[in-house]
Amino acid sequence: MTGTEAAMTETDRPFNTIESAHEYLSILNDQIGEVMNQVRGEISMSTARGQERRAEAWQTVLYTLTKLSFNTASSRRLVNDLRTLRNLLNRTTDPESEPMSEVPGSLQ
Repeated sequence: MTGTEAAMTETDRPFNTIESAHEYLSILNDQIGEVMNQVRGEISMSTARGQERRAEAWQTVLYTLTKLSFNTASSRRLVNDLRTLRNLLNRTTDPESEPMSEVPGSLQ
């Protein structure tokens, strides 16, 4: 562990758990949706004012935000899948099997 890693606290590392990463992605996706609504307003205003180049630029912004939104939603589903798999792996049916929390590199 480096000195920098040792100096970090739990609040400095928001992705310590799958749940915190999932929460972050949910918040990010919500924010992207709000920004997309604002961009749509900018497109409408630019179009109404006859600013075609500006409207086209805002369309490019909206397109990029749409791609980001899809990628964020996809990442959130993947993180949720990891959380589900971790929960399934932690539920052992064989009492002699090693608990997942003791396995190095587990998904906790």
